[in-house]
Amino acid sequence: MTPLTQVLWYAALSMYRMIAAYLLSLVFSLVFGIWAARSETAEKVVIPVLDIMQSVPILGFFPVVLIFFMNVLGPVFGGELSSIFLIFTSQVWNMAFGVYESVRMIPKDVEEMARFYGIDGWLRLVKITIPSTYLKLSYNSALSWSSGWFFLYASEILSVGGAEIKLPGLGSYLVIALTSSPPRIWDAVVATATILTLVVLTHLLVWEPLISISASKVSEVSEKPRTLILLRRMALFGLERIKRGKFFENIAEKFSILMTEIYPALIKWSKIAFIIMALLSAALLLRRAPLIKLSYLLSSEYMREPQLLITGTINSLRRVFLALMISLAWTLPTTILIQRSKYKENFLLLFELAAAFPIPVLWPFLVKYMILPMGKQGFELAALVLILFGSQFYLLFNMIAGAGSMPPEIDEMRKIFGIRGFLALRKITLPSMFSSVVTGLITAWGGAWNTTIMAEYINVGGRIYPSDVGQYGLGTLLSLAAWQLGDISSLLIVLLVIMLLIVVFNKTIWRALYNYSSRFRFEG
Repeated sequence: MTPLTQVLWYAALSMYRMIAAYLLSLVFSLVFGIWAARSETAEKVVIPVLDIMQSVPILGFFPVVLIFFMNVLGPVFGGELSSIFLIFTSQVWNMAFGVYESVRMIPKDVEEMARFYGIDGWLRLVKITIPSTYLKLSYNSALSWSSGWFFLYASEILSVGGAEIKLPGLGSYLVIALTSSPPRIWDAVVATATILTLVVLTHLLVWEPLISISASKVSEVSEKPRTLILLRRMALFGLERIKRGKFFENIAEKFSILMTEIYPALIKWSKIAFIIMALLSAALLLRRAPLIKLSYLLSSEYMREPQLLITGTINSLRRVFLALMISLAWTLPTTILIQRSKYKENFLLLFELAAAFPIPVLWPFLVKYMILPMGKQGFELAALVLILFGSQFYLLFNMIAGAGSMPPEIDEMRKIFGIRGFLALRKITLPSMFSSVVTGLITAWGGAWNTTIMAEYINVGGRIYPSDVGQYGLGTLLSLAAWQLGDISSLLIVLLVIMLLIVVFNKTIWRALYNYSSRFRFEG
């Protein structure tokens, strides 16, 4: 197999895993995002769980992967499902939060109209609820797709201690090139260029048309995508031939009638099936996982050195909060400028490429130009740069979607009354974006924690940074436990610390911000 053929084959394998993970993420996001937005009881459970799960670094899912997929299904089939599941965990939470926010912010007059006319069940779902998520889901899907490529390297190399499976794909090809001694920089560049090319093609063929169509439904102004015009005309020509025979109308009408009749039963049995699957999975984990026992957790090396956990927690919190503050400082004015620019789509593609950039490629350069010349300060700067790469775009894309979802009548009112400048920003723009800022902060918070596994553990040519224990973060401890010590009990201890932090912040900050954001829901 020639090098070019090998790269193309790896690209095809990675692409199929990405598509499978995205489709699972889409279904999950719609089901649980809508459920949490519609049910106060579900909201109290689902949102904290989503916040915890999105903040668990991708290595934190390795025990589940090894116990369930690998042990139960074997290394071949289980390896593929494991990779898809890990990519799913890097895509789904951002999309689920976007769906939750969209449904929660449906204008009150629309809700009242639905109640007045008795629009409920399946009809309400397909005519009101799901359409309300289109714009937010389009933007968040583009970002989640990039996030999947961003974490691909950790999804195609399943390694905990002695257990290691390297699946053929662009992610594993990239990491093997970087961790070789000496690093194969050219192979890493080829893998990165291939990934970015796939991101560009997906943006032009999928996300840009979807965002344009979704935005036109919100603003009631037709916005034609710049790309695919010829392909769309060819497709529409063929569809028009079929449509003349009323094919689509008949199918859609019959399907709508069928779903209206079975929708209540479908919801009921879906919940029952979910509970049964959750119980069976828990029973399987309890049966096969000695790591759940308290004595096993207490055997962790980190429990014998609690100062490592304390140091790691302080360092990681400091880096994550600094990254969030920097992200908010530049994404908010950038969002406002992009929203007013006629080159909006160009900026979106640029940021989508940046969000998908596999940052392990930066490791050799950060080591050479920051860490080695500057020492400890160089590592702190390098870690901050990497955490910013993994968090800031969640905030940016959520805010762009929020700025684009403002009802057109609000903007018309602003023009009629001559509201502009700082007054328009304070009274109209920022309030209309506030719920999206909150969603962006929550997903950026999760992205920052996820990125700590790359930012606080840099491996170039077999040399590990940081070398100073005083600079260890929770990401360092997690990576050491997973890739060097092979100590699942230590890995779980770090995860428990991260989850505890997430629960505390969910109850004290994010919940309060979400409740406050409901004040800015449009009344009509």
